[in-house]
Amino acid sequence: MEKILLTLSLLVTCFWLISPSSHVSANSLEEIKAAGKLVMGTNAEYPPFEWVKMEKGEQQFVGIDFDLAH
Repeated sequence: MEKILLTLSLLVTCFWLISPSSHVSANSLEEIKAAGKLVMGTNAEYPPFEWVKMEKGEQQFVGIDFDLAH
């Protein structure tokens, strides 16, 4: 019974990973440029890759990762 559940959960995970709905919908660089923005997720606690810098009372996210994204 445990093998069946393990196999079933493995199959569901595989189908979820390859399903089109789990991927970014932009198909080309032109679509990203047309949207005018690039959404990036990060944990800004690891200098020099990314960190939070206060400038004029506002948070600025800076670091190598953000330089690469720009």
